[in-house]
Amino acid sequence: MPSEQNKKIYNRETFLRLQERDKSEQARKINQFRLDLVHRYTGTGERVLDIGIGAGTFMDLHGNCLGYDINPYAVEMLVKKHLWFDPYTDDFEAANITAVTFFDSLEHIESPADILDRLADQVVIVSLPIFFSRQHMMNSKHFKPGEHVWHFTRRQFEGYMAGSKYAIVEERMDETTMGRTDIKTFVLKKKRPGASTN
Repeated sequence: MPSEQNKKIYNRETFLRLQERDKSEQARKINQFRLDLVHRYTGTGERVLDIGIGAGTFMDLHGNCLGYDINPYAVEMLVKKHLWFDPYTDDFEAANITAVTFFDSLEHIESPADILDRLADQVVIVSLPIFFSRQHMMNSKHFKPGEHVWHFTRRQFEGYMAGSKYAIVEERMDETTMGRTDIKTFVLKKKRPGASTN
């Protein structure tokens, strides 16, 4: 579940501010990168769940996407459009969801495992800050105790995901190359006994 601080931060003003941000050229390139990556692992017609929709820009671009968010304004919009999906209670298989994205959201969730452990064969794609050391974390603009519940090194992130039987099959630095700081994108698949994750 989201932290109490995150519940206070997100509202209509936040949504509109993110909407303005997504009009920038940098945001356009980042959303296109995310869309292309998702399509590579799911195919263009398959359904995706976007957890933490921001302003809903990725969802709109994808075209076959359900969403989950803690922003009451975003929730209202998703419900009205019949695009709301609750990853803590709803049935992933019944909704034909083949991939779950956490773009700038997993680090805000107190127990991502509560969602990850409910998944079966869905691909998981995550973009989040990755730190090299404690000092790097402390000096980073992404160090936001309370708002960011998790501050991972790569090894810590890999270990956390392994706890839900997910393994990294691809990692990318595209968002950092596009001007974001210390952001990595990971594609992960569920590990099967005796089977390759590729």
